Amino acid sequence: MEDRKVRLQYSEKIAGSMVNVYAETTEELIELMGALANNVSTFKEHQEKISQVLMAGAAQQAVATPAATTGNAAQAASSGPPSGPSCQHGPRVYKTGTSAKGAWTAWFCPAPKGDPTQCKAEFK
Repeated sequence: MEDRKVRLQYSEKIAGSMVNVYAETTEELIELMGALANNVSTFKEHQEKISQVLMAGAAQQAVATPAATTGNAAQAASSGPPSGPSCQHGPRVYKTGTSAKGAWTAWFCPAPKGDPTQCKAEFK
């Protein structure tokens, strides 16, 4: 892979996911942003399909992993697919992406951006 020095970056949240565009020149950034604008609907479709696959995988994992019983079998059987971790603000939000260092996954606090009580992300 070619080692590139990124001089410009454009970030936009599309359908709940952060999309980053990196470029070396203004012309390259404009070209990439145009390509992104022309493919937003395709991106949203792919993201929806990926979300469905992830949800199906979580459901399969729930079936493959027996629920821990605490004396109430009915409660354990109705717990549904496993959810991600939580924090003081509620269930965390799972996100994935690619940075200059490579692919990443993390669970984010659901508190609004800029909230001083927002918890730190849990990167995997």
